[in-house]
Amino acid sequence: MVLHDILPPPRSDTPPRSPAIAAGARIHAVSGAVPVLRRARTEDAATLWALCQEAAGVRGPADRMPLPLREALFDAPCRSWAWLAEADGVLAGAIVASTGLVLPRGGYCLAIDGVYVRPRWRRRGIGARLQVHALAMAAEMGCLRLRLPDGSELPVPSREGAQR
Repeated sequence: MVLHDILPPPRSDTPPRSPAIAAGARIHAVSGAVPVLRRARTEDAATLWALCQEAAGVRGPADRMPLPLREALFDAPCRSWAWLAEADGVLAGAIVASTGLVLPRGGYCLAIDGVYVRPRWRRRGIGARLQVHALAMAAEMGCLRLRLPDGSELPVPSREGAQR
């Protein structure tokens, strides 16, 4: 059995099923232009990689996205996902996450590998919305925990709204 059989790819067009996640999304309202969140597609690879390099402070033209990252994000079985935030038709930020294990309990977690919001769009709640979206996707995939970039973890509400 492969990971893809256990964790189906998240559907970014599905609204959060958990009341806790829906409430969290309301708490983190964005002032001004409301970003559209969507899963990155293969044709977004160059743009996503340029955004990653921008986040790392790399100047100059973006190289091609490294093959291991491209495979993890876009080839079945998916092991990583990226969601983009677009506001006013402009890429405002992104979040990248991958699956991990919850030990010793067993089960999966969704680990946020990176969150980046472009300077122009900061302090508008976009980063928070991306993280709430990652929590919703973790619930959609049946993960037990959401691992944050600092290593801390949050419990993921089950699809029925009860803590696991």
